[in-house]
Amino acid sequence: MNSVGLRLATSATMSSRSCVLSAWKSTKLPRQQWWTKRYVHSRKELPYKVEEGLGNFLPPNALKVVAEEYQQGLLDRLNDEVRGMQLSCPGTAEDKMTVAQIVLSTSQSYEKAMAFNYASLALNNSFFLDNLKPPPPRADNPGELGNHEGHLNGTYLHSAFRSQMGSLEHFKSSFCAAATGMAGTGYVWLVTDRSGSLAYFPTFAAGTLLVRSRRQVYDDKYSVLGEGSPSPTDPQSATLGSTPTSPVSGLARAPPSLNPSSPSRTLHTSPVSRIDTAGAGPSVYSAGTNEPDAPNATFRDIRSLGEVLIPLFCVSVHEHCWMSAGYGVWGKEAWLKEFWSVLDWEKVVKAYTKFVDLNTNSIKRK
Repeated sequence: MNSVGLRLATSATMSSRSCVLSAWKSTKLPRQQWWTKRYVHSRKELPYKVEEGLGNFLPPNALKVVAEEYQQGLLDRLNDEVRGMQLSCPGTAEDKMTVAQIVLSTSQSYEKAMAFNYASLALNNSFFLDNLKPPPPRADNPGELGNHEGHLNGTYLHSAFRSQMGSLEHFKSSFCAAATGMAGTGYVWLVTDRSGSLAYFPTFAAGTLLVRSRRQVYDDKYSVLGEGSPSPTDPQSATLGSTPTSPVSGLARAPPSLNPSSPSRTLHTSPVSRIDTAGAGPSVYSAGTNEPDAPNATFRDIRSLGEVLIPLFCVSVHEHCWMSAGYGVWGKEAWLKEFWSVLDWEKVVKAYTKFVDLNTNSIKRK
């Protein structure tokens, strides 16, 4: 073949390759589409400003650690875990599943333990922060910080504390003792059932009471803090094959039970309610909002409470919380005392009066 023929053949080959390459590029998914596939929800913001902090409980720098750095780290790692994973939730497209729905979908699978851990921790942390509120100045001394207990006085929940616990102060002391006594990480919860009975209960590591026996007691379509925010990290620039570190990295076992069996601090011999584990029941967050009468039951072990438990609030028992707040390694007990100054009792009271059964109580508000 002469030189002219060679040049023509080479030109034709290059033109053909160019056409194939252009066609291949036109079929590629936009980078934004596949990377942010699971960030399709609007961002769930806190009901207060991070830069203003939460009094002595979580000053601005500490709140940034807990609400932004830790929460975003959980969501980033969750996103890495679920990429390419087969998940299912009835009535919801896979690429539109919320964090709560991922907890449900992964809760029974050994192979999806890490995804469950990250999703459950993100859900718990969001619920913890969502029930807090910056402390107001004290009415008698504006130079000092007060609390939100004024919203509790005279309510059905206040009557429940008095009838079931003796007093609010007794409950607070017992609740903090449960959190102080936890040797590992987790959460301590105040829960109720439809009859208005109260119990506090610890969960450990990534265990949760927001999803129980495949029943979501937390609205599974409700975005958690930070959900829907695209990661600032470019996946192509990250080191391939690297494994993110976290408090739950390296777990080689099944996800924590959704029905933790650890005893609370108030045990007795009442029969345990049977929990239906066949499929997911309705969310308690879709229940009616009729205001009930006050509860008339004694404070009971969580195992004797009703089939559906409603978490009212929880406190995080993670070292990064009190360490970042400046309390030091051994400052957990002092830090927990500040929790009551920022707990949003108004929101807790509304949750209690919303979910307690109207027809099972007789004590009047005092």
